[in-house]
Amino acid sequence: MPKLPDPTLGINPVASVPVVSVSDAKKPSLGILVAIAAAIILGLAGFLLPKLFILPRLSKQAVTLTYWGLWEPAEVMAPVIAKYESAHLGVKINYQMQSKTDYRERLQSVLARKEGPDIMRIHQSWMPMFASELEPAPADILSLDEFDKSFYKDALADITPGGKVLAVPLMTESLGLFVNNEILAATDSGVPATWDDLRKTAFALTKWDEQGRIVRSGMAMGTTNNISSWPDILALLMLQNSVDLVKPNATIDARGRNLGADALKFYTIFATKDRIWDKTLPPDIVAFATGKVAMMIGPSWQVHQIVTLNPKLDFSIHPVPQLTSQRRISWSSAWVEGVSKNSKYKKQSWEFLKYLSSQESLQMMYTEAAKIRPFGEIYPRRDMAQSLSGAKYVEPFVKQAEFGKSWYMASQTQDNGINDEIIAYYEDAINGIVEKQMTPEIVIETVAQGVKQVLTKFGVK
Repeated sequence: MPKLPDPTLGINPVASVPVVSVSDAKKPSLGILVAIAAAIILGLAGFLLPKLFILPRLSKQAVTLTYWGLWEPAEVMAPVIAKYESAHLGVKINYQMQSKTDYRERLQSVLARKEGPDIMRIHQSWMPMFASELEPAPADILSLDEFDKSFYKDALADITPGGKVLAVPLMTESLGLFVNNEILAATDSGVPATWDDLRKTAFALTKWDEQGRIVRSGMAMGTTNNISSWPDILALLMLQNSVDLVKPNATIDARGRNLGADALKFYTIFATKDRIWDKTLPPDIVAFATGKVAMMIGPSWQVHQIVTLNPKLDFSIHPVPQLTSQRRISWSSAWVEGVSKNSKYKKQSWEFLKYLSSQESLQMMYTEAAKIRPFGEIYPRRDMAQSLSGAKYVEPFVKQAEFGKSWYMASQTQDNGINDEIIAYYEDAINGIVEKQMTPEIVIETVAQGVKQVLTKFGVK
């Protein structure tokens, strides 16, 4: 408003009241007009700029990536997703933990309709069923060379067919030898490092009653109904025995022995000749947790089940036995993340997966998972192996990751596809040997015919 005249200055002795016109009193100064105009312009700019320029740009950049996960609950994924979203404004990750029931079929069904998630978790052995549905990683985001240097490439070779990176792992899995420390300490036996030693130790640790029934088994092995990871164990035996899994009846050694049949014989000998294990015993995990078996072979995630069943059990994990110390082979069974070819945001999806598979993100997810179970997913990166050195239960699995091998005999993927169909032929073979006294040399021929049919069905050469 206009300044009032200072009553102490400019007093006119003749006229005590200054003459001021009404029009002059109502007229604002030039400075006030400029200030008002500037305020109006700034207000309009603040209102119109977001509508005309900023909001349209954000709306064009707004991306929601739907991510179908499996096994990991939302609370494990939330912190790492939140960090990505805060650094990538306009990108939102819609993580959905799926049920394992009919997961493979449901996923392929929505992909066939050109729908479904942008990012999906699949098993590494599912590549024959999903390769045509996956968008390879752009070389400028994740090249094959970078993949080979960062991850356990031999164990994950099936997800990089033809030099293309079709998926990226956030974990790795193998088999370990679970040992009841209390039972083993009561004998002179050490932890077996070879299969021959395992068989001898298992026999020494087994107890029978007067009727010949097993009171305590030395090793959970030899059957199919109560050994949760029997397909993986059998596949491992065959790989170590140099069997060609595509033609399991065709690998013959210099002595004329069928090496595929030999692997079947060794697996089942615990339930036939040695009578260390039989189909009447509890499931291997339950038997181990309750002290009814001294040793078993299983993946790392079964540690969580055993600790839940018996938190006080004194047990340790060791590398799986080998045929020789010169040629080491372990088993690989990893879940990996891929990008759908149907996605509208393939580049953004791969950028997010690159971030998820970084050291920082993997450490964050491991830490969150360790809050709800004994440990998180074992790192799939060879450059992170040292960080888990000495970790209880975990270290033996990490040590084996570098020489892991995979094939279509991965148990408990529940794919109702290539794994389960091949496993069914081996299940009949093992049951034929154990229950019907069929020879391994005969059943391996039937297995070979079945494997050939399944591989042809899924386009595997």
